[in-house]
Amino acid sequence: MFICEEDRTDCFLCAPNEQLVFHKGDCGFAMAGLGPIVHGYSVVSTYGHYRSLSDMPKSNLDSFVQYVGYIRNGLSEMYGSCLLTKHGRQPLCSIDDMNLAHCYHPHFLLFPNAPAIAKGASECFKTVEKFTDFMSAMNFATTLEGYFFVSQSEKEYMVMSPTGAMPRQFARVLVSMVVNKSEMAGWRDCPQYESAVMNAKSNKVVFEGGRGN
Repeated sequence: MFICEEDRTDCFLCAPNEQLVFHKGDCGFAMAGLGPIVHGYSVVSTYGHYRSLSDMPKSNLDSFVQYVGYIRNGLSEMYGSCLLTKHGRQPLCSIDDMNLAHCYHPHFLLFPNAPAIAKGASECFKTVEKFTDFMSAMNFATTLEGYFFVSQSEKEYMVMSPTGAMPRQFARVLVSMVVNKSEMAGWRDCPQYESAVMNAKSNKVVFEGGRGN
């Protein structure tokens, strides 16, 4: 029986829809995300299961961060800029009513040509640490139990520490509010699968011929 992508109860990063994947590297892959609030909206994930970045071997972490940067640079060249975000440790699958363990894949959300959200985000957190390079920000993030990471340009990286549990899909909520599409905050509520497939096709053109890191 056919199951809509948004109705899947398994981990969509364990078995990604090949129509949405637009690049595969050695340490991770990039796919167009459902519920594309902006054109080119993407997810970059590890292949393997790690509960957080801090659980990854240092060499794997370095390679994955480089890979995320590679994908971001490609999207920035295509769209003009690319907002990069990441939540701290958070399960992906929707199996609350099943006697199964959650899946964890460190992953980043990329919003090409999206408006700035850092100021609004920082007002919701206890502390904000700023960095000038991606790797330093991620090394710091691995020391935290929970965090929200946001980078509006390749020269600015912020790691924000919450006082308690952080809302799910926080980055999507912020971006959807700024672009006046609050109804699209939850990707399951507004999946727009066909638009996501078109994004994957467009993004793939940027990376054709390049295998990544």
